[in-house]
Amino acid sequence: MFVGLKRNYICSDKTSVLDLAETGTYEGPEEIKEYVDFTKADFFDYYKRSSSLDATHIRTIFDKCHVLFVAMDKAQVKKEFNQAGACLETVVGYTLRFAPKPFKVHRIDLFYPPEFTSKLFSDGLETDAVRDYICNIMEDKCQDTFKFNNLTTSSCQAEYDSLPPTNDAGYLDDRSKGCRVLHSASAAINKNNCPHLSFSPQEDNLGRTKCQKSKGKKPEDIFPAIELEKIKEKGHQWGFPDSLCEYYTSFLEIMP
Repeated sequence: MFVGLKRNYICSDKTSVLDLAETGTYEGPEEIKEYVDFTKADFFDYYKRSSSLDATHIRTIFDKCHVLFVAMDKAQVKKEFNQAGACLETVVGYTLRFAPKPFKVHRIDLFYPPEFTSKLFSDGLETDAVRDYICNIMEDKCQDTFKFNNLTTSSCQAEYDSLPPTNDAGYLDDRSKGCRVLHSASAAINKNNCPHLSFSPQEDNLGRTKCQKSKGKKPEDIFPAIELEKIKEKGHQWGFPDSLCEYYTSFLEIMP
């Protein structure tokens, strides 16, 4: 996810924030980069932009500029994680809120249709191979979390299998498989994120507990109505259904 956001583009200081309703809020350039880098995770052959990036809405509020960009992203899941080789394409939008002089990005508000995340983390990434990958990370790189849950290889697999891919709304910030898939990419390289994989609530180094209970945030809580409408309009121009909740359905294919 988060295609097109470069580290030197989003970097500012630890007060900078990236917000995505389905997953949560990320603070500071290092944390933002870790989750932007999910697009480079082992699960994908590629995760890339399949259309140009369009600036569709620009406004100024006090001393800050707000620019809404809309693009299409395409995700190809590796066959080692999904034998069918699932490939999905969706509309994505994000608003940069920045001060021009001196240049500083204060906020990035990111939009993915919840139905897309639901499809990606269920049809695309709900497989035994992904489960085994998550449990291997927990056992090999997150030993403290593995012990905290009193796990064995088989009990980890059973615990993981008992979770839904996302919650009913297609969100990942709940006690779900998808939340652990998302956080596994960063936990593999940063032990501070290992508690986010935990089945039982476990605080991370900042005292936060993730992947246990959704905050229930909606895109409407982040984006003004005019920006959501702009995203929908652009998606319709690109051939997606004229509905905010059906973007993903126009491009779901099984690759040979």
